[in-house]
Amino acid sequence: MSRKGWQVAKKTTTQSDRIQWVFSEASCLKELRAILAEHKSHILVLSAHGHFDRKSNCSGFICGNELILDQELGELPPVTILSSCQIWPRGSGTVSVADVMVRQGAVAIIGTLIPIKVRRNALLMTRFFVNIVATLKGEFPMRTIEDVWHYTVTSNAVNDILDGNMSLSNWAHEGDYEQTVIYEFMQKRSVGRLRKGHIYKDSEEILLEIARERGIESTFRAWMRFPGYIPRVNILHGDWLA
Repeated sequence: MSRKGWQVAKKTTTQSDRIQWVFSEASCLKELRAILAEHKSHILVLSAHGHFDRKSNCSGFICGNELILDQELGELPPVTILSSCQIWPRGSGTVSVADVMVRQGAVAIIGTLIPIKVRRNALLMTRFFVNIVATLKGEFPMRTIEDVWHYTVTSNAVNDILDGNMSLSNWAHEGDYEQTVIYEFMQKRSVGRLRKGHIYKDSEEILLEIARERGIESTFRAWMRFPGYIPRVNILHGDWLA
């Protein structure tokens, strides 16, 4: 499913000459090093299973049968994305492979704090790369990777909320696209109303308004009584955060 998600991201962005994708698979550390040495990219995405060893309080990712923690990978691209579950847990002094990557050339690193759902991750990352391309084309005013990432995350909350409940998701996407709840939310209701630091609360309030007007307020409140999402928290580490 993750592979399909990256193919969608490629298909969505390849109409632009501003981005070129290279897909490679590594089954061991030696192969991974060779791939990194061969392709001098601006952005690296390491899509793999993450592993958090609570006993040793270390976190890394799986390559073949190997756990990659503090092994030397070679010089890394300035932007490195770890598309892996709980690759960068915080709060317990965990030693993470993401921390080590700073010493190997990465300037900005994106990693996850907790286990993630692959569908949500695929949607988020596709939108991230679409926004990068749009920024390079001058369609968005962002100037740094930090700006693009923050915009992507803060504009993705509604998808996290809707995907947390199948009935809620079906309600939001049913019908002709321009008549759907998700279209109304993104194109009309949410414009100028989503505050930084309150993105999830504001998104829920707007969805509640739509539900009330469509006659299913009580049903919507029942769906939201046990929300199936955790507000997404990711880390962008590097000089751009200075």
